[in-house]
Amino acid sequence: MPSDAVPRVFSILSGCSRKYGKGWKNLLYQMGRCWGFTFSSLVALWLVSCPGFVSLAKAEESSSQSKPSPRRSTSEATSEGKPKTSSSKAKKKDAKKKRRSLLQRYESQLITAALKVTGLKRDPEPYGKTIEKIVIVRENIVASIDPWPSWFNIIHAKTRESVIRQELLLREGQNWNQRKVEESERNLRSLSILATVRSLACLSKDPDKVIWLVVTKDVWSLKISTDFQLVGTVLRTLGLFPVETNFLGRNKQLGLEFGFSELDLNEFIVRNQWTIGQFYYDLRLAGTRLRLLEWFRIFLDGANFCAGAIGDTVDVWCPTTSPGGFRGIYAQLSLDRPLYSLSSKWGFAVGVELNIRETRVFRQNSPDQEPPPGERRGVSLSTVQLEHPDGRVRAVPRVYERNEIQIFGSLTRSFGYKTKHDFILGAGAYRFHYEPPSNFPFDDTTRRAFESEVLPRSESAAYVSLTYRLRPTEFRRFRNVSRYGLTEDFSMGANFQARISGALDLIRTSQQFLTFSASFSYRWIMGGNILTFATDGSARWQPRSNEVGLRGPWSNLQWTARLRETTPLLGIGRIHAQGYVVLRAWNIDRSFSTLGSEQGLRGYLNGQFIGENLFRVNIEYRTLPLVFWTLHVGMVVFYDGGGVWGGSDPNQPSQELPFVFRQSVGLGLRILFPQFSKSMLRFDIGFPITDQPGPFANWLLLSFDQAF
Repeated sequence: MPSDAVPRVFSILSGCSRKYGKGWKNLLYQMGRCWGFTFSSLVALWLVSCPGFVSLAKAEESSSQSKPSPRRSTSEATSEGKPKTSSSKAKKKDAKKKRRSLLQRYESQLITAALKVTGLKRDPEPYGKTIEKIVIVRENIVASIDPWPSWFNIIHAKTRESVIRQELLLREGQNWNQRKVEESERNLRSLSILATVRSLACLSKDPDKVIWLVVTKDVWSLKISTDFQLVGTVLRTLGLFPVETNFLGRNKQLGLEFGFSELDLNEFIVRNQWTIGQFYYDLRLAGTRLRLLEWFRIFLDGANFCAGAIGDTVDVWCPTTSPGGFRGIYAQLSLDRPLYSLSSKWGFAVGVELNIRETRVFRQNSPDQEPPPGERRGVSLSTVQLEHPDGRVRAVPRVYERNEIQIFGSLTRSFGYKTKHDFILGAGAYRFHYEPPSNFPFDDTTRRAFESEVLPRSESAAYVSLTYRLRPTEFRRFRNVSRYGLTEDFSMGANFQARISGALDLIRTSQQFLTFSASFSYRWIMGGNILTFATDGSARWQPRSNEVGLRGPWSNLQWTARLRETTPLLGIGRIHAQGYVVLRAWNIDRSFSTLGSEQGLRGYLNGQFIGENLFRVNIEYRTLPLVFWTLHVGMVVFYDGGGVWGGSDPNQPSQELPFVFRQSVGLGLRILFPQFSKSMLRFDIGFPITDQPGPFANWLLLSFDQAF
């Protein structure tokens, strides 16, 4: 690290302090505004130049991306065929020690332990050999290499060997097939019950045979899973799922659900709804390839606000039930047979889904600024301002009745192996109906405006569809890209899908329409860079739409594009960057994009900005994890920027929504316990670069997984 780097940082901070005063809030804000990029650059410079980390990171990169040649002779010591010197061996040994002491390649340690237990040795030449036997080593949640007490294993049912075997695509007596070996690993890694899956070929006493060693490690399954979003002093959502995700070790999920939304931590009151439910998910129904999902929820009222305004008269709408009153239900039942391997030819899916409840949209307003008409400071029901002929603006709460039911079915036929071509025939019917609440306190003029400009569009239709899908079959394995310490599979090459659907309106039978959609993505590996481009588009064609007051014949045009880059290791981490754009035209379904804390603009309120079109850019420098025993901890430096625009302002439909680009910079912390979860805990603090940064508490975000 440069000797004058630290004095420079203190000089910058003291300069900001002298210039902008001693107020902590103003100081932090101006630091983010004036020195955000400088601070990020200095941190990145320190990370890259920190002694001992550069060589360590390079060693980790080469180990995660290298592909040892399966036909390489064991006598070859180097790529040039020359024997290694004692000096190179010493350097390699030192690098290996550093790598183990600081980054601890967790999966490699499990393989080493499995080889020791079984007494097996790697076979560098398995090709063309027959699989003599399959040896499965199943590690419990706390393995012999873990520092945690083994009594955790007493209350955990370890995954049964039969569950592991049924996902393997090769059997004893078959020839070694590297593609099916890797595909089997991917199938197992997709299971939520396993934290780690690795396999390798081992030597047999018969030189014409090979032993397939499969090493798995369970993740904690008897737990209360959580799903939450904490933004500032508002817990936007919290779901608690007491669940056994590996019931009796058979990979079946059985659990309950308890949750709520919009918990105001200042008053500790749930402002929206409570959720109570149960679910059952069977990935191998009766030992077959069928999957069954059953899910049921009921919704109960929280302590809802009154809201809305007519001119100077406020709080004109109030909820119809008291806290704890019944508010709605959700139910889902589906059965499907997936394409579980590249050689699978047939698949199908059938299901039904029901969602009936009162929907409310909330917003977080700044406590030190005047809220919009009909709203409150802090947590509030969101309102939309509608003009009226009498000259008094109506602020209408975004509250409406949702009544959705749909049934669906599909049949899939897949062709090819090296290149997959899937044809999917689908059919179904749906009824989507939305209306203002029964105690809507506004006149008919306002009601019609609310229905036409704010509510989702009601529609009932039956449809048939045909889909063509081209899938890549080449995958590459990486570590420490989005997850810490665990292997990740990235599909390579092109992925394309096109769909056409013909529908008949069940209410107005004279109305028929077609919908079109297509998507394309491509991923490259170039010099260690992972570059991904993805785009998709959709449109609707309804030739007689003018008869029902809709714009036509074309409508609901939408195009999205995403470009994402992940660099090789730079210092002790990688740079992740993405650009994302959404464009809409003739938007009869009134669909919008949101931008805020959980939507890629950290430092602002969740869903603070709403518009038809969206542009967003995110850049992060994510360090590799430091491992303390088995706790994986990493840091992030980030920049977020974006804006929404186009069409009517969702809060004031009579006005056009202009484009305003907003930015933030910040720091983040990532934490993972691989024994207990695959998902990492994410804590971010974003410094908004704006003239009205809002309270400091709103800059904080606590959630799960990476931001993008």
